[in-house]
Amino acid sequence: MASSWGEDGRCSFYKSREDEGKNASLAKDKEIKALRLRMKNQEEAGALAAAENVSLRSQLKSREEELIDLKDAAETFKAEKAMAVNGAKVVARWELMREWLSGQTDSWDPVTTLEQYKTVKTTEA
Repeated sequence: MASSWGEDGRCSFYKSREDEGKNASLAKDKEIKALRLRMKNQEEAGALAAAENVSLRSQLKSREEELIDLKDAAETFKAEKAMAVNGAKVVARWELMREWLSGQTDSWDPVTTLEQYKTVKTTEA
């Protein structure tokens, strides 16, 4: 390899090696800066994901509590409905017993009553 001397008095071979080293150093420096920027972006994305996770967990807990409240309300409604139906049955039985004991059975229509009963039972099923 032929070496020539530059105006600054340095050998061109060493000067080109020095330039290569500077270029490699600049490239590594750029790569490091890009990696740091990427790492910073990922940390920010991680922080955002963590905040969203907290928010979603809070929403989930709220929905679970709402579900429990709705289940409790449905159970209460079911029990109240059963109590109301049973109360109505008791009242109807007492009224029939009173009519029967007082001899007021002339107004009874067993055929129509049976048909009404069948209609109610088929609609409940």
